[in-house]
Amino acid sequence: MDEEKDPDPFHKSEADVYALYLAVDGEKGDDGFLNGNRLKEFSPDEAEGLNLPKLIEVWNHTRTGCPRCAMIVSTLNMVRETLAEGAEDASEERAQAEDMKSPS
Repeated sequence: MDEEKDPDPFHKSEADVYALYLAVDGEKGDDGFLNGNRLKEFSPDEAEGLNLPKLIEVWNHTRTGCPRCAMIVSTLNMVRETLAEGAEDASEERAQAEDMKSPS
């Protein structure tokens, strides 16, 4: 039985876009897309562990303007910003609590 070729191989799993996002630390390039130049910074051992050829393939796909990939990256950016704000608020609360504990 012939298998049908998947018309959308980049979206079998969103994990590939997540892996790319994490590999480049969410950094965007001048073109507004994820910074693929960051992929060149990995050592050969790191590149092998990350499956660098697959990440480059995914990066090239994201640069096509794929709306699904753009939405995934946008969502990851929002999550990162929300977590950073939460961590900043928690840090400020801890500092205020420490100030209240300290004898004047």
